[in-house]
Amino acid sequence: RIFYIDIEAWVNDGKIPSFSNNNAEINAITIYDNYTKTYYSWFLVPPSYTDSHEDIITKIDESVSDYSIHTEIKIFRDPALLLSAFSHFIKTNCPDIITAWNSQFDIPYITRKIYDYFGNEGLKILSPFNRVSSKITSALESGIELSIDTLIPGISVIDMMQLYKKNADTERPSYALKNIT
Repeated sequence: RIFYIDIEAWVNDGKIPSFSNNNAEINAITIYDNYTKTYYSWFLVPPSYTDSHEDIITKIDESVSDYSIHTEIKIFRDPALLLSAFSHFIKTNCPDIITAWNSQFDIPYITRKIYDYFGNEGLKILSPFNRVSSKITSALESGIELSIDTLIPGISVIDMMQLYKKNADTERPSYALKNIT
């Protein structure tokens, strides 16, 4: 079972989010599950947004209706609830592999935000072995940056950007996904 994952974060301080610069809230997580052939998305709605959850989901469904894809959308107004729902989804539908374009950002940032809200117990939920990576513990204790993606014990991670760089014929000025596709 493979999960293709992507996250987005609200940047309010002008700094790129990272494991050690963890001020930005994750406002969207999307997974494509190759087992169920479904896109699962968790969205954090800004506090100023007054539409109902149902109206928001309807708007999103309408925007993707031309693509003939199956989606399941969850809307949240609290970032902790979004991360909790995401974590429990991972626990319930445990993948063999997680892959992403630049998973060396996505995985450390997700794990850091989960740690910020729920501590080690929250991180254990992600692992099929109910363990916390010693790499995370060490980075937190020493206050260092963490930009590796092998942080969920029991789940393999493949970074598609690293695979692309390894196999591309030429270097690119930017490896942002929009510049590659």
